[in-house]
Amino acid sequence: MISETINTILKKDPAATSRTEVVLCYPGFLAILSHNFAQRVWNKHKVLGRLISNIGRLLTGIEIHPGAKIGKRLFIDHGMGVVIGETAIIGDDCTIYHGATLGGKTLTRNSKRHPTVGNNVIIGTGAKILEDIIVGDNCIIGANAVVTKNVPPNTIAVGIPATYSSSKQKTMKTALEKAKASIIQYVEEKVEPGGFIQAVLANDLQAALGRADKDSLEALHDIAKYVYNHVPHPICGSWAKISAHFSSDKTFVIEP
Repeated sequence: MISETINTILKKDPAATSRTEVVLCYPGFLAILSHNFAQRVWNKHKVLGRLISNIGRLLTGIEIHPGAKIGKRLFIDHGMGVVIGETAIIGDDCTIYHGATLGGKTLTRNSKRHPTVGNNVIIGTGAKILEDIIVGDNCIIGANAVVTKNVPPNTIAVGIPATYSSSKQKTMKTALEKAKASIIQYVEEKVEPGGFIQAVLANDLQAALGRADKDSLEALHDIAKYVYNHVPHPICGSWAKISAHFSSDKTFVIEP
């Protein structure tokens, strides 16, 4: 887990120049390391666990309650002023910027008082996510947003109180539908009508397109790979061209 965290910081922060720098100079890394130790102690001895947590806060400026559950590859950038409450849950591959709070609004003991954050979520500078709510996968919480209601997956939340935009999800669905149409049109135009290849593709291709996850951009890569593997190369061109074209502008074009 330590190695994964270091690699994540090197990947996400262009300012990070080496593993040594990350270990010695990145408060986010040190805070996660401190939290992992504090949590193990806290599970057996509450006061000692909190003491270790407080030492971590003094060293890093980041306060993570030892009861909080944190997933893999969390990146806390800068980190000063980040607060993560006792019953908060954070998924994998998330990014949290300085001044963000995962807090609560109620004072009820032995209850879930803090938010649950899904995978691949970005929480902007100064954002406040309050109460026992759920933030879905692949969401972006804007800087200084105050979030007090559930956030659906693939959503951008901004403002006080936060308002939600699902444009990211709509873009994915639109791109996928265009990809399907492009493939079907290309096969219809380039493959000899009534020929053996078209007869085989008629059912297999439609089935592959139907199985594609409509909320996932990765599905476009799956479709492109299907075409590359099932349509002769002179017809569809190379997988490299398809992949590069998709990666550059998030559109899908089959190039002969």
